[in-house]
Amino acid sequence: MSDTVAQGYFNDPRLSEAKKLIQDTLKEHSKKITGVKNEF
Repeated sequence: MSDTVAQGYFNDPRLSEAKKLIQDTLKEHSKKITGVKNEF
């Protein structure tokens, strides 16, 4: 039986790699946060 389009999408290795890249980018930029600005 063939996969559905959704199953193919979620099993695509590029999706896993994209998630990892986003997490790595978030982690890297989060290190630069030193506080919260209150500009009201």
